[in-house]
Order: sequence, then structure tokens, then C-alpha cells
Amino acid sequence: MPHEEHTTEPTTATALYANAPRILAEISWVADQSAARRSASEPGREFWLRKAALLDRIALAETATYAPEVAAKAVSVAEEGALALIEYDEEHRGLSRRALELVTGADCRTYVREQYGEWSRAQRL
Repeated sequence: MPHEEHTTEPTTATALYANAPRILAEISWVADQSAARRSASEPGREFWLRKAALLDRIALAETATYAPEVAAKAVSVAEEGALALIEYDEEHRGLSRRALELVTGADCRTYVREQYGEWSRAQRL
């Protein structure tokens, strides 16, 4: 599975996120949902997916702009966000990391991109 951060051609992540809301708008949405969930039940999949995609987009921007050691924290946080989505999917959708071959943090971020792409296409229908 190629890791998009290591290629020199335009990434599918760039194309995938081209129609995504602006990062600041997504930060606001995630913050609003986080505040609302304090008094409500467990957040749904959309929350975990959009949060993971937001963190991935920030990490992509950081890795495109800064040296690897500077972007490392954003990448680590994006991997944590991806794991949160995967854990949600394991619990609620029967996902198996082994079956999907989700081994590395980059694999998990690729999963987020794939899932976000599917979700995004469904939103436009």
C-alpha cells in the first residue's frame, strides 16, 4: 500500500479533500459536536470520521510545509484520530484491522481517506 506523503505526484488525498469544508469550518464543527456530546450520548461515526479527516488534512498540510521533525506531532495526532475512528468501526461495524491490513499509522490514515471519500460521495447524492 503506497503512502501518499512519500510520493512526488499530486496525491489522491489532495483530490479527495478538494471539496471538503475549509479546515477552520471543520474545526468549528468538531468543536461544536464535542461541546454538544458532553451532555448527550456517545458521538456517532460522522463525528469520528470528520475529526479523523480534519486531523489528517492538517497533517498533510504540515508535512507539505515543514521538515519531518516539525510535522511529526501533527502526523502523530492524525494517526491517533485515525485509530479513534477505527476503534469506533471495530465496535459498531465489526471492522477487523487484520482483515483490512491496517498495520501502520499511515495505513490507518489511508483508511480514513477511503472512508471519508465514501462518506463525501454519499453526501452529494
